[in-house]
Amino acid sequence: MERVLISCLLNNPSLLNVVSSKIKPEYFDDVFLGKIYKKMLELGAFSTPILAKELNVEFNLMFDIENLVRYADKTTVEGYGYALLEDYKARTIQQMVSSGKINFEEIENIRRLSFFDEVANDESEQFLQVVQKKYAHEKDDRTIKTGFYELDKRIDGFRKSEAIFIGGRPGSGKTTYGMNVAYNMAMSGYKVLFCSLEMAAVELHTRLIKSITKINNYEEMSEQDFNEIIQESKRVKSEVPLFIYDKPGMLWEDIVYKATERHKKEGVDVVFIDHLAILKSTLSFRSRYEEVSYLTAQIKVLARKLDIPVVCLCQLNRALETREIKAPTLSDLRDSGSIEQDGDLIGFIYRPEYHLKDKEPDDVTSQEHQKWQMEMDEVKGKAQFILSKNRRGLIGKFKLGFDGANYTFYERNN
Repeated sequence: MERVLISCLLNNPSLLNVVSSKIKPEYFDDVFLGKIYKKMLELGAFSTPILAKELNVEFNLMFDIENLVRYADKTTVEGYGYALLEDYKARTIQQMVSSGKINFEEIENIRRLSFFDEVANDESEQFLQVVQKKYAHEKDDRTIKTGFYELDKRIDGFRKSEAIFIGGRPGSGKTTYGMNVAYNMAMSGYKVLFCSLEMAAVELHTRLIKSITKINNYEEMSEQDFNEIIQESKRVKSEVPLFIYDKPGMLWEDIVYKATERHKKEGVDVVFIDHLAILKSTLSFRSRYEEVSYLTAQIKVLARKLDIPVVCLCQLNRALETREIKAPTLSDLRDSGSIEQDGDLIGFIYRPEYHLKDKEPDDVTSQEHQKWQMEMDEVKGKAQFILSKNRRGLIGKFKLGFDGANYTFYERNN
C-alpha cells in the first residue's frame, strides 16, 4: 500500500498536495519509504524526471520511470492516503495496548485523525426537511427502497450513511437475498456496487438471470427460452446499474478504494459486501475478534464518508444449531459483538426448511419419517426476514417465500 502510494506520487508529483497536509512521514510503517516521502515533501511538486533524479541522488535509488504505477489520479491517491492513515492509527493504538503503556488521551487524539475534512451539518435543517417530505407525502431522498414492500413500509428503506448487516447460516440464502435487494435497487435507478469475496461475478450473474427469467434447466430449454436468456443477460449488463466486483483475494482496503473511486467517477448509491466471515484487512491483529471489530467499525466509517448505505452479509455461529428454537438472534452473530454495536440495521434470513432437512430420519418407512415429511411440507419454500435492530424505530418479522431453484425470495401472505 505504501509503495503504491509513493509510486503514484512519483508518477504524478502534482498530486502531492492531496496527501501532504494529512500524511506525515512518521505514519509510514516502512521507515525507508517514510524517508523518501519526507524528501518528496521537501522537494515539492517537481516533474517526475526531476523528482526521481533528486531521490536517486539522495537515496542511491534507480527508479524505472516507465514501470511506475501509471494510473495515478486524485481519487487513487486519496484512496491509498486514507488507507495508510487508518493503518497508522490501528497499528499505533495496537502497539500502545500491547506494550501496556496506555494513554487514553493520546489514543483519543489518534482516533480523531481523519484524512477527509469534516463537513459542517445543520442537523435541525436536515431533520425538518425529512419531516416536511413525510408530511407532504414526498419521496425521502435519503432512503433507498429494498423492493420488499412490508420491510420498506416498516423502515422506509436503507438509509444513507447507515451500516446494515444481514446474517444467515451458510446456505440459508443470504447471498440470494442480498442479490435480490441489490437488483431491486438497481432497477429503481440506483447505482449498486456488489463486492463478492466468495463467488465469481459470472456465478452471481447466472443466479441473477435465473431469478429474472425463472429458467434454470438449460439442457431442456426451448429456443424461445434461449433467446430470452440472451436478451436478459445483455439487458442486465448494459442497462442495469449493478456492478459486481470480484477481485481474487479482495481485502477491505480494496473495497474502500473501489467504492471511493466509483463514487467519485461514476457515482455509487449503495455498496454490498458478501461476506464478513472471509473479509480481511492488510493490518495484523492478535485475534479474529479484533479484526472483525475493526472491520465493522470501518464499514460504518465508509458508509458515513460516502453518505450511502453499506450492506454487509455475515454468517451466524454454529451454536444456533444446538438450540431447539432456530430463529436467529443478535447473539448468534459470528466472531464479534461489534456487529451489534456498529450496525444501524441488523436483520436475519431464516428458513425453517434449511434447519429441518438435516433431521430426516434414516428409516423412510417409519412414523418418525412421515411426521418429518409432514413438517417439511408445511415449511417448504417458507422464509422470514427478521429485523432485530433498527436505530430508527420498530423491529419485526416479515414473511418471505423462497424459490431455491431460481435464487429468488419473494413476499408471501401465509
